[in-house]
Amino acid sequence: MSVSPRILAVVPLLLTACVQDRDLLAPVAEARAGIAAEDAQPSVYAALGMAAVAADLCGYSLEDWQAMGTEPPALAEDVAAWFGVDEPAQMRVYAARGQYDLSWNGGRAFGQDVTLKVSVATAMSSFTVTLTELSEATVDTGGDTGAVEDDAEVLASALLATSRCGGTGPQVVGNFDFPVSGDYAWDITLAGAEGDDGLAYAPDALLPSRGTLAWGGVASYGRASIETDDASTISQDRWPGTASGRGWESSVELVLSD
Repeated sequence: MSVSPRILAVVPLLLTACVQDRDLLAPVAEARAGIAAEDAQPSVYAALGMAAVAADLCGYSLEDWQAMGTEPPALAEDVAAWFGVDEPAQMRVYAARGQYDLSWNGGRAFGQDVTLKVSVATAMSSFTVTLTELSEATVDTGGDTGAVEDDAEVLASALLATSRCGGTGPQVVGNFDFPVSGDYAWDITLAGAEGDDGLAYAPDALLPSRGTLAWGGVASYGRASIETDDASTISQDRWPGTASGRGWESSVELVLSD
């Protein structure tokens, strides 16, 4: 069976057109990747701070928590500075079930004042971390109370599991939920590198040294996602990765500063 010379002559033209289309689409992909990175920045910043809180607190054993009584632990200085909380936590103790609820007022996230709340389940080494709008709710400090109880709007929440909280450095894994606001909705998932259960941290480190973060969001141009490279590639306040959407893909850098 022979192929018409006319058809053979058209094939190179089609291939050339495909290359030219990719070249024309590259600026569009780069522009959309930049928009996705800007959209992702507030939620990624919040998620990394919340994970750092879990990594910082997971070093306390049940015996440590029991010995504290109603005196809450202090966050590491750089972890507290991430959200700008500079006052002692309020703590409510549920000793019978090994649960300790902490809250810090006066932090900053998403461009507004927030309350950082952490519920520690010591038996499962898990942390429910929440960022809410800062409210004027009255704080009851009587008895074993001290946690702010109100209906403030939740800005971000996560159930985080921790492991290897000993000398080699902790690991944190979990999913983050963010409220739908206008045209945007976000979700974030943490994953470990090979052999790890989640984001791996060096002892006393603020940012992870191994693992990846996946962000998904909806913007005016449609759904977009960002998959970071391994955390070992973080340099200064930049985390490289790949942004993609329907019919486009481009490299991108997430900014890790507020």
